[in-house]
Amino acid sequence: MDPSIKTHRDGLLGMVGNKGACQFTFTLYNKVFNFISGHLRHGQNAVDARNEMMSNIMKTFRCKEEVFSGLDSDVLSDYTWIFGDLNYRMNSNFVELVPLIADCPALIPTLDQYSEAVKSYEEEGCAAYPDFEEPKITFPPSYKKCKNKE
Repeated sequence: MDPSIKTHRDGLLGMVGNKGACQFTFTLYNKVFNFISGHLRHGQNAVDARNEMMSNIMKTFRCKEEVFSGLDSDVLSDYTWIFGDLNYRMNSNFVELVPLIADCPALIPTLDQYSEAVKSYEEEGCAAYPDFEEPKITFPPSYKKCKNKE
């Protein structure tokens, strides 16, 4: 597979490039590497919109080569990484989660149960991330800090 770079715009009216993704695929030592960097919709209750955006991105990046026409690029790749500002949230809030972790940092590995991303990967039939795995969470979540608050 020849090296390729593709882009997908999914911002305002599907035209502005403030949301979307870019993909870089190449072959090294007979292994195909596929890197997808995305910026998905933000918002506390937008997990379905984020999943739909990623599903559309994966469709855009389908292979155009005649031999492989229509196959998702991640199917053809030996290794695929999806990263970027995917905007997935924790299904909890600052008041509940941060004191819990502060009192017992050993609980950080249990945060998967709160992760929208992990739930999306595990959801049967989720077209956005078929057969993908999220590594265990090993760091505390981050939250926006409000002005004049500790």
